[in-house]
This record gives sequence, C-alpha cells and structure tokens, in this order.
Amino acid sequence: MCRMLSVSQFGTGGIKNILLLGYLPIYFTLLSKFMPPIRLNRIKTEFKHSSVEDLVGAIRLREISVTEVVIEHLQRIRDIDPEIFGFMSVNGERAIIEAEGLDRRIKIDKNFNQMLLCGLPIAVKDNICDEGGSLTCASKILQGYIPSYDATSVRKLRAAGAMIIGKTNMDEFAMGSTTESSAFQVRYNWP
Repeated sequence: MCRMLSVSQFGTGGIKNILLLGYLPIYFTLLSKFMPPIRLNRIKTEFKHSSVEDLVGAIRLREISVTEVVIEHLQRIRDIDPEIFGFMSVNGERAIIEAEGLDRRIKIDKNFNQMLLCGLPIAVKDNICDEGGSLTCASKILQGYIPSYDATSVRKLRAAGAMIIGKTNMDEFAMGSTTESSAFQVRYNWP
C-alpha cells in the first residue's frame, strides 16, 4: 500500500523522485497501486488504476471524480491500517470536503489540467505541518498540537492539486528509520 518516496518535483517530465528543500529531503507517502500492494490474507482491496499517471489521467478525463478517489483510498486505509499501524491520523472528513471542492473547480475551471497532481491522495509524515491537522512527531509531548500553517512542501502539493488525507507513523521526532520507537504505535514492517 505505501512506499516511501521523496517529495515529488513538479516538472514537464512528470513526477521526479527528489526535491531538496534547503538541505533536508522531506519524505511523503504516496498512496497508489503503482506501489506494491500489501498481501495480508484477509485484505482483498485493489485499486482500479495501475499508476499515479493513470489515476490523474482518469480524473482529468472526468472518468472518476476526486471524491471517489479519496473515498476509495480512505476505505483502503480503514481496511488495512488496523493491522499495520501506518497512520498516526486520518483526516477523512476534511479530505472529502476538499475533494468535493476540487471536483466543483474541475467542472468550471478550464485550466485545471495544469495541476500536475490533480486529485492525488497523499499522506505526509507526522513531522510535517498541515494547517488544521494534528502534528505529534510520534511523541506524546506534542499530542494535541495543531499547526497554524502549512509547511512549504504541503503548500506546494496542494497548489499542484494533491489531497492531504492523513499523517503517517514514524519514529519519535524522526529519530530512527523503522518506526519501532513511535510513542503511540509500532508500525508493522513486513518482509
């Protein structure tokens, strides 16, 4: 379901893997089928689109609405996350409201095709500010903190049409790479 990729660089050649903001690479989790699906025995959810480009293309051609895409991804999170603990928080209601707004914009705006990530659901690590969402850095010290601004990377993703649907689990204050030292839940790392 989820594979870690660096922040996407928006260019004419499509999605690039790395964008360095200052000297620090910021990581995102893209939720799409082009990444290997989880093979847990009782979970059979599959996405209809085989890649990010297929998904964005279907949205641009109005074969599927952004709201449908977001709901499909939220359902997959609900199905799988209780077993793998990949998310710290999911902003389902907010994501659906934003998706409905983007659907309305797509219907009236002739230039919506310029949004490179038009309707793509994305989750950011829990140490990246998302205005109005929670931010804990996987630490109980920051439990209840709500950022009053978007990080530059989140602002750029939203400007490109991405839908931020939640915050992914991590090691406390990003001090590790296995998510074994999260203060809330240890993520299941499958082989």
